[in-house]
Order: sequence, then structure tokens, then C-alpha cells
Amino acid sequence: MPGFLWDCWPSLEITAVLCAMGCIQSIGGKARVFREGITVIDVKASIDPIPTSIDESSSVVLRYRTPHFRASAQVVMPPIPKKETWIVGWIQACSHMEFYNQYGEQGMSSWELPDLQEGKIEAISDSDGVNYPWYGNTTETCTIVGPTKRDSRFVISMNDNFYPSVTWAVPVSESNVAKLTDIYRDQSFTGRWASAPGCVSPSPRTSPRS
Repeated sequence: MPGFLWDCWPSLEITAVLCAMGCIQSIGGKARVFREGITVIDVKASIDPIPTSIDESSSVVLRYRTPHFRASAQVVMPPIPKKETWIVGWIQACSHMEFYNQYGEQGMSSWELPDLQEGKIEAISDSDGVNYPWYGNTTETCTIVGPTKRDSRFVISMNDNFYPSVTWAVPVSESNVAKLTDIYRDQSFTGRWASAPGCVSPSPRTSPRS
């Protein structure tokens, strides 16, 4: 079975950090004050310095795992004078999607997001649907229950990678002969921290997870 992978780095924008084609650039080192006086005093982002791993041990599918993208933000929440519950956390959305699996002259298969591809929407949530709209519910969010008398300081963090399985044989064929010749992937994600007052439990919503 052939060993190959053309896996373009995803680009990810996070408030004060831009990650494009695997290159992360800081846009500013100063603290930024946002709505309701919430301050982000430090944002960090990185991609693990390891190559994409390829697993060809299965006779049915090719699996590969990309390096993790990791991001964290140190946030200061001002005192909450009322009996309110605030959730501050990471939200990530896919803004560009190209993923094609070529099977020689037989054709190709693809993963597509039609509304995104047709320009009907600018981005689609990358939440797993259970934690919508947040990317996760462990290190990705922080809940502050008011009233509070002092500033609340905390760090929220997230990580993401891609771990798909691609069939060696043509997906719609009854044959098990390996025909896979190329994989092309180019995705972009926009990730931002967000805050929501008065939230108790967001309603689950199904959305694709890349």
C-alpha cells in the first residue's frame, strides 16, 4: 500500500493571534479590554513540532493524525454585581473546507459542507453538538457565579487535531482492491474566546466536527 499524505496546515485566527499555514504570528502583546470590561491579558498559540503520523496497518482504511494545535488565554473578569452566571470559553468554527481523496482514474470522494461551499454562511460551528456553542466543557470554559466582589482571574485553553480514516478502496465499490492515490486537505478555522451572561446549559445542537 502506498505511503503518502498531502496535508495542508489549517489556518486559525484567535482574537490576538493569527495562525496561517502552520505559522503563528502574534498581533499584539498588550492586554485587550472587551465587552462588559472583560480583559484578555495573555493569549498563546502553538502547533506541536511533530510530523503528521500515518497508520497503514489496516487493510481497509488509512488513518493519519495531525499535530495538535494548542491555544490558551488568561482572562480577567471584573466583579459581577448581580446574581448572574457567566460562562467564558473558546468557540471554534470552520470557515474553509477542502478534503478530497483521489482514487486514480476511478474518481474521488470528498467531505463537504454545502452551505459553506456555496457561500451561504461564513463559518460553521466546530462544536461536538453536546457542548454547543463551546468547543468543550473542561479546560475550554470557565463559569463565574455572581455576585462577586473581586476580579476573577482564570485561564481557558483548548487543543485540536485531525484524525480521519480514509478507505483504501473506492467507497462505493464492492471491490476491496486499494485504489487510493492521493489525499488533499485544506481547512481554515476561526477560534475566539466568548462570554455569555445568564447561561445555565446551552441547548445541544448537531454540527459537523472536523
